[in-house]
Amino acid sequence: MRGFDLVINTLELIKALHQKPSFESSLEHDDRLIKEEVVLAPKTLEQLELALLEARKLSFTPRSKPKFVKSNVYEGVSQGEMAWKVLKNGDLFDPKPSLAVNNHSPDGFSWGYAGSGPAQLALAILMEEFSLDFARENYNAFMRDVICGLDMGNAFTLTSDSVRTWVNNHVESQEAVSEVNE
Repeated sequence: MRGFDLVINTLELIKALHQKPSFESSLEHDDRLIKEEVVLAPKTLEQLELALLEARKLSFTPRSKPKFVKSNVYEGVSQGEMAWKVLKNGDLFDPKPSLAVNNHSPDGFSWGYAGSGPAQLALAILMEEFSLDFARENYNAFMRDVICGLDMGNAFTLTSDSVRTWVNNHVESQEAVSEVNE
């Protein structure tokens, strides 16, 4: 098992064990069983979620293989008025990691206008595709340029490639603005 895989597996195990606010932990040490109750603060759970997200992003492939490029497909599905869900590669896209960073919309994702649901979706997609710092710095622009432009209430499809295209154009335009302002 590669180093980052071990870190990811360990963090996932800790997260699974800590789903309840209190749990019993047991440890075998020198042929005796030690039991203790462990209480985890909600803030620690958020930090654990972010650490897990970052560890997944830092996961690497052996040097002999080319760097893995994500190819996610995000699909917005409308199930009636204000009943929207987003799928990532066919599975329900979980807003919880992005909510831990910035809680815009505890009710979930939406699109097609400038608001809390679209902001949450923009943050979640950029967190999934890029680093947390990049996502924090750029999700409002991504919401304005991409998520707001999707047809409200209708299905949409975004791919990792289309997100990277936006990022490349956005970074180039930011560099051009910086040059003009200098």
